[in-house]
Amino acid sequence: MDRDKILRFADAFVVQSGCRHMCKCGRIFYEPHGGWDWTDGEIEALSVDSKATSIDHPVGLFHFEGADYVWDCTCWHKRMERVVAWVDAHSTEIAKYLNAEKKNAELKASLMPTVER
Repeated sequence: MDRDKILRFADAFVVQSGCRHMCKCGRIFYEPHGGWDWTDGEIEALSVDSKATSIDHPVGLFHFEGADYVWDCTCWHKRMERVVAWVDAHSTEIAKYLNAEKKNAELKASLMPTVER
């Protein structure tokens, strides 16, 4: 599958970036040189932690299927590939569902009273 397609899909779920985040798989990613406010010894501890990985940009985090994943980790790639393949294979049905949800929301909104001052 096209890796760029998977990255575009995952990008839709990005929630934040920062100096340090832990991925669902337990790996910690951190950016030691970004001018962040670290506590004494924090960077040194991370640099010797076998589960920590230093990167040269802010750590991107995205939330998907109830879990937080770090953008630079590879643990989520295979799952995301399967999800994107499923979405692509069912795009017509997904569009039908989203359109029905929109219509339902519009109906509910039209039934709401207008409040005037």
